[in-house]
Amino acid sequence: MREEVLQFYAAHNSTAAVNRLPTELLTIIFRLVEAESDKSVALINATHVCRQWRNIALDSPFLWTRIVLKHPVAIETFLQRSRGLPIELEHSTGYRPMSLSPKFISSEIRRMRCLRLSSAGGATLDMILRRLKVPSPKLEELSLERVLGQFSRRFPMMYDPAVVPPDLDGLPMLKSLSLKGIPLLYVPTGPTMLTHLHIGGALSPLPTILNLLERSPQLETLYLRGYYDSSDAGLRQVSLPRLRSFEFSTVMPEPIRELVSRLVLPKYTNLSLAVSLEPGEEFAEILPPHASAERLELECLRGLRRLELMWTELELWLRAYRAVDDFHSPALEIAPAYHDQRLSRGFVSDWPIDATGVEAFVVCGRHRKVDRAGTDHKLTGEQWGTMLGALPALRTLRLITLNEDTLLRLMDVLVAGVAEVVCPRLETVELFDMFLTLRFWHALESWAKARNRVGGRLKRIELFDAEIEGMDLEGSATRLAPVGVQVILNNSQEC
Repeated sequence: MREEVLQFYAAHNSTAAVNRLPTELLTIIFRLVEAESDKSVALINATHVCRQWRNIALDSPFLWTRIVLKHPVAIETFLQRSRGLPIELEHSTGYRPMSLSPKFISSEIRRMRCLRLSSAGGATLDMILRRLKVPSPKLEELSLERVLGQFSRRFPMMYDPAVVPPDLDGLPMLKSLSLKGIPLLYVPTGPTMLTHLHIGGALSPLPTILNLLERSPQLETLYLRGYYDSSDAGLRQVSLPRLRSFEFSTVMPEPIRELVSRLVLPKYTNLSLAVSLEPGEEFAEILPPHASAERLELECLRGLRRLELMWTELELWLRAYRAVDDFHSPALEIAPAYHDQRLSRGFVSDWPIDATGVEAFVVCGRHRKVDRAGTDHKLTGEQWGTMLGALPALRTLRLITLNEDTLLRLMDVLVAGVAEVVCPRLETVELFDMFLTLRFWHALESWAKARNRVGGRLKRIELFDAEIEGMDLEGSATRLAPVGVQVILNNSQEC
């Protein structure tokens, strides 16, 4: 009786409109369902709708090649249904122990196209890592993560320089390698097809890193986090002709300087460098000044058009862009955690770039108008003079949330340089989110008139969300109009 009922249901379901779709189209739909499911539950549910759907799904082994389940029986079921096709295995347990067996990894690694493992570690993970040191002819992506506690994430582990990862032949298809909290397992023999490399938390010694990079000429993105031993690195240089993005985060400035100085990079590479500076350490220790004999001859740091200096109480940012209107993709970003009370050399002077072509200069402090009594770093007149003197092509000067002392020191420099016209191409001064005193505004107005009378090119003074204490902007605009200077409030209302 049960069989007869099932046959009746099957005959009834066969008349449904969806079951008159071609098998190929249903297979595509199942593939989309599988891709949208984090744990393949949707695909399993689809096989329980009716016999026809189940038969179609089971006869399509490529639907079962992506395995994101954790239960051993479910994993074995997917392996059987994939019928020997290359598989993608993703297994994440967070802070819980790894449930995969090392024997399973050993038996299936040669057919894996993608392997992503994330776990708190333990003996099982360590055994699996040892089993991975074998040829994997179909592997295209390998991502391994040891989930660490908060302290370990802030202070990366040191790699034992005596442990040298072995060379490994048999990874012809590997394109992406990501290791987080896990030492480098091996160095693939080159040249490899690697386009993405991410190593965080445990860096091999510098000679090993250079070996890996030298064998990866196709590399497009490189991310390194941690500290390494630089002994016996030699003076060789490594060329990465296709590298588009390089991010390096470490706890001391020396590793950045040592590695970057050994790289030959194309003109479109974006560098992002993060480091912790202790009291007494200077910003210039991260990368050497461009004007020094040790300067880096990097193509990617030439022809820059926009420079930004920003700071908070414990952080600094130096960003340089290839285009004046680019706000999202800096060619260079240096962002150290800062534990000093001064803006040091390398940040306000002796920049690591050639600034002679910079047309836009942004200086952003943290003295917002809503907190007039707040404290902030104060730039001196000498620092302003050094910075502006290094920017002969400057057209736009943007000042954001700076304190009054810093602004007045700037005016001292500009007024003193009227005769020789400091920054002769300067056209626009922009003031953002500040409470401006009459003393500063009168100095700015006097300088603007005097500058243009001796051949300056100033055209605009723009205020964005800025307030001036008791000042009549219309009257100021009237006085500046005869020398060709506009006063623009909030970029919407001309005065």
